[in-house]
Amino acid sequence: MKTPLIRQQLEIELIAAAKKLYPAAQIDWEENCEVGYPPDYFDADYSSNAGLRLASAAQERADAIAERLAETLKTVPFYSANAASIKTVNGFLNFKLKDDFLIDKINVMAHSRRTVHFGPARSERKNILIEFISANPTGPLTLGNARGAFLGDVLSNVLAASGSKVTREYYINNAKNSKQIQELGKTCLGKSQSYLTPYLARLIYELGRKKKIPQGEREAGYLLSSLVQKHNHAFITRKLKIKFDAWFKEEELYRQKAVQKTFALLKENNLVYEKDGAQWMKTSDYGDEEDRVLIRSDGEATYFLTDIAYHLDKYTRGYDALIDIWGADHHGHVKRLHAALRALGKPPQTLHVIITQIVRLIEGEEIAKMSKRAGMYVTLEELIDDVGVDAARFFFLMRSAHTHIDFDLELAREKSEKNPVYYIQYAYVRAGNILAKAKKERIPMPRRLPHGSVLVDERPLMVLLLRFDEIVFDIAKTHHVHQLTNYLTDTARAFHNFYERARVLQESNKELRGVRLALCAATHKILGAAFDLMGISRPKKM
Repeated sequence: MKTPLIRQQLEIELIAAAKKLYPAAQIDWEENCEVGYPPDYFDADYSSNAGLRLASAAQERADAIAERLAETLKTVPFYSANAASIKTVNGFLNFKLKDDFLIDKINVMAHSRRTVHFGPARSERKNILIEFISANPTGPLTLGNARGAFLGDVLSNVLAASGSKVTREYYINNAKNSKQIQELGKTCLGKSQSYLTPYLARLIYELGRKKKIPQGEREAGYLLSSLVQKHNHAFITRKLKIKFDAWFKEEELYRQKAVQKTFALLKENNLVYEKDGAQWMKTSDYGDEEDRVLIRSDGEATYFLTDIAYHLDKYTRGYDALIDIWGADHHGHVKRLHAALRALGKPPQTLHVIITQIVRLIEGEEIAKMSKRAGMYVTLEELIDDVGVDAARFFFLMRSAHTHIDFDLELAREKSEKNPVYYIQYAYVRAGNILAKAKKERIPMPRRLPHGSVLVDERPLMVLLLRFDEIVFDIAKTHHVHQLTNYLTDTARAFHNFYERARVLQESNKELRGVRLALCAATHKILGAAFDLMGISRPKKM
C-alpha cells in the first residue's frame, strides 16, 4: 500500500484520537470523522465537523469535543510535524499545513514522473466492466448519448489510473427479435416513417439503388442498423476519441441461446409463473414494485429478459464489479434488474447503475426540440463539428449526472476566458510558457527546494495541487466525475491569480524563484494529467 493521501492520513489520526477519547461511543467512526475542504474564507486547508457529529453519541458539547480532539492530535507525530495549526470553531476542527510541508510536496510533484501517487493494495484492485453509450442503432448519436459517452470514458480513465483493470464495453441493441429493429425494418421497406431522418433516408436509398434490401422486416431492420452502427463506431473512435475494448452484439445472445438458457434458469429457480398467456418473473419478491413480463403472450422475449441474460454473461466473464451508464429513459429499469440479479444470487453492490439526466441545447434564448423517433434532433457529430470535442467533453461533465444540463452553444464557441475550457487550457499554456522561457534563459529549477520561504500568493495554488490525488481517489470511489471539472476550474483560477500577482523568472530572491518555478512545473504537470483523464487536448499555445 502506498503512503496514504494527506486527507486520508488526517482522517486516520482523527479516528484514532476519537476512539481513544470516546471508546464507548457506538457510531460509524469513518462516517463521523470525515475530513473535507473548508470554504475559502476559512484560514485552513482541511476541516472536519467531527465535534458536531460526535456530540450526540459522546453526550458532550460539540465545541468541547473539538477542543479535546485538537489537543490530542497535537501530540500525534504526523500533526506535530506537518500541521502549522489546529483551530476549533463551533465544533469544527480546522487544519492548516506548514509552508515547508507544502514546499516539499510541490518539489516532489515538480520532479516526479508520476502524477497519481496513490493506489489500492494489490489484493484490493478490481476488475471492472463499464458499459456505456450503447445507443440504439436507429440513427446517429444524439446529445442524450453524449453524457453517458464522456462520463463513461472519463470514469474509465480515473479507475484505471487508480489501479483497477477496466474494460470499456458498448452493447449494440441489434437483436432481430426486438421491436425497434422490426420497426426500423418497416421504415426501410417503406411501410413506416419511424426514426426516418435525411441521414436514414440516404442509407435506405443507397441500399435500394444497390438492390440489397431484404424483404423481411427483421432482416431489413438488422441490415440497416448494421450500417448505422458502422458509422457510429467510426464516429466514436475517431471524433469522440473513445476506445472501446469490446462491442457486444445483442443478437449474439440469441445466436448462442443465452436468452433461452436464462429463461430456463429462472424457471429452475421457481422464479417464473404464467398469467394472461405471458411468462412473468417474481421480481416483487426481491425489491421491485411489481412482477415483470419475461416472455409476451405472442412468445417474444422482452428486453428485460434479454438484459438479464446480458448481465449474467458479464458475471461469467469474471468481473468483480459492473458499472452501467444509462439514459434518463431507463430509470425505471434499474430496480427490476437489481431484483432479477438478486434473485439469482448476485450481490447488489457488484452492479452500480448511473442514470444521466436530460440535456437541453440552448442558443441565445432558443431551446432545440429533440425527438429521435420523430427524426427531429441535433446529432452529437454536428455539435462536435460546431464547438469541438474538448468543449463538448468539458461542458457535458460540468454537472452531476443526476442533474439536467443546459448546454450553452454560444459560450462553448467562445475563444476567451469566459469559456471554462479556454480558461483552464490557457492556464496550462501559461505555465508551459514560463517553463520554456526558463529553459531558454538557462534558469535552473532546484532539485531540492529550500525551506523558509514565506508563502503568500503561492499558498492557495499549492494546496489545490495537493488535492489532485484526493479528487481522483474520490471519483474512483463515488463515480462523481463532475468533481474533476470543478477541480480544474478552481486550479486554473488559482494559477491565473498567482500568475498575475507573483513574479517568477524576474524574482530576485533565488530561493523564492526556485519555489515559484517548481510551482509552475507542478501546475503544468497536474493540469496535463487532469486533461488526460478528461480526454481533452494539451495545447502548446492559445
